[in-house]
Amino acid sequence: MDKQAAKRRREEDGSILSMDRISELPQSILHQILSFLSRREAIQTCVLSKSWRYLGSTRPNFEFRERCLNADKQTFLLSVMDKILHRYHDQKISVQKFIVEIPMVNSESISFLEKWIPLVLLNMGVTTFSLKIFWGYRPHIALPTVVYKAEFLKELNLARCKLSQINPLDQTFEKIMSSCPLIEYVHLDGCEGLETVKVNKAHNLKGFYFNGYYLMSKKEDGLSIEIDAPTIESMSILCCPNWFHHHKNFPYLKCLHLDYVPLSTKSFDSFSCNYPSLEELSLQYCHGFEEFQLSSRSIKHLAIWVNRSIKAAIGATNILYFEFRSDFLPSITFTTTSSEWKSDIHLPNRSDIHIDASSWFPKLNELLKALSHSEISLNIPLLVVPDTTYGGVCKTVVVEKLR
Repeated sequence: MDKQAAKRRREEDGSILSMDRISELPQSILHQILSFLSRREAIQTCVLSKSWRYLGSTRPNFEFRERCLNADKQTFLLSVMDKILHRYHDQKISVQKFIVEIPMVNSESISFLEKWIPLVLLNMGVTTFSLKIFWGYRPHIALPTVVYKAEFLKELNLARCKLSQINPLDQTFEKIMSSCPLIEYVHLDGCEGLETVKVNKAHNLKGFYFNGYYLMSKKEDGLSIEIDAPTIESMSILCCPNWFHHHKNFPYLKCLHLDYVPLSTKSFDSFSCNYPSLEELSLQYCHGFEEFQLSSRSIKHLAIWVNRSIKAAIGATNILYFEFRSDFLPSITFTTTSSEWKSDIHLPNRSDIHIDASSWFPKLNELLKALSHSEISLNIPLLVVPDTTYGGVCKTVVVEKLR
């Protein structure tokens, strides 16, 4: 029995040692492992072993994500982050991702960013740079020109930042793209200082996101976007008055989301002919057209939200999901060979729209016939009318039978 117990003990000790072999890996590899975890997960992991204790505070992902802070707490946390970055800098630890998301801008945050942004971009090997401000409609922080020298940058995310003009011809964005040849993802949200966003021959760009909602009341009403990126796979454009896309070929574009972007009938011809890999197309409150034809073999998910009546002929051979939202009934014909697909219809999209049942339901019946080969989900908001019998208290109109 003693020999068997000793044997089990040796086996247990050996299994423990084999389980902890990962701790013997070089620090650079351990940092790479931790880079796939969130900051909270990394800290929890490092508690499990003494040898991992200091890895969590020097992993290659530097993240400061706080959306709800008062000024005093934000100032305190920034001082903590400053000490951590000093440790990175002193130990010559590279930072792959530098992510700062704060709710407000004060003197401490500006001092922190002005001190560390040039260092991390030029000296610490950053490939992902993210700077986002969440409170306030107007940008407060000017993007340092050092970004134009970050040649290893692959992902750029900016929200509520000021992009200073390089010259009167407004080549700010072109300068960023030409200075960062490896860039793959660009995210611009409410950034002032741009009149033209032009991307030419960006052979590594895979994703582009632009949100001009906070700029609609300023001179950026004339802002234009022109993208010629043969490798792009995902594109989202929100609130842009000018998007130049005609005669542009996007052979690898899989996902396109447009929100409050003017379109024309010719736009739908481009979707049909120049987007051979497009699988997801979402058009929300785009204007400039009342009738269109769309034909695609690749589209699987199609969403159309409009605030007017439209007439459409849709041919989507391999459609899986179709969503339509409007306050007005459309005239739609739908052609597909899919045997199993779903339609999600919201009519009207608001509960305060008056419905004339005598004309509305026959038109609804025609729409449902066009989608009859799909599994249809029909959403109609509850209609509420005043009941003067009880002092104006509202009551719900009940539909007893719906076929």
